[in-house]
Amino acid sequence: MKHKKYVETRFGVILLESENDCLTGAKRVLQSDADCSCPVLEMAAKALLNYNNGLPFDEAVPLAPRCTPFQMAVYREISKIPFGETASYGEIAERIGKKGACRAVGSALNKNPIWIFIPCHRVIGKNKALTGFAGGLEMKEKLLLHEKDYLANNSAICTAFVAAPFLT
Repeated sequence: MKHKKYVETRFGVILLESENDCLTGAKRVLQSDADCSCPVLEMAAKALLNYNNGLPFDEAVPLAPRCTPFQMAVYREISKIPFGETASYGEIAERIGKKGACRAVGSALNKNPIWIFIPCHRVIGKNKALTGFAGGLEMKEKLLLHEKDYLANNSAICTAFVAAPFLT
């Protein structure tokens, strides 16, 4: 059964979607609608609000992105980028054994169905430039600054999102 929940954050209203007890979508929307929530969405909403407030969250939110095997390899790899850090498209391509496939990595990230939980905002251009983000470069910058501000003001490393089952 499909479920949905809207969460108000400093980044706007985020629509969380689930199916079969796994998070399948997270995207920014213009306005809220009626919720049809479930336990996994309540967990994802708590994780998102903790992220929003710079608090840790130590439970694994089960993720089930609908994607190709290549996209899954990219999503697994970018999910290893620590909170507050970045990696380039080229680095990700190399790490998944597809050296030179920077544009294919960018294309996969553009199709990321689970915004923030699969942290595509942490992938930047090789010269540290903010490039390509489905949520817009302004939003990418906000997310990266949010993470850097959190790390600058807290001695503990944020564990807002721990490895989900699909990442193992």
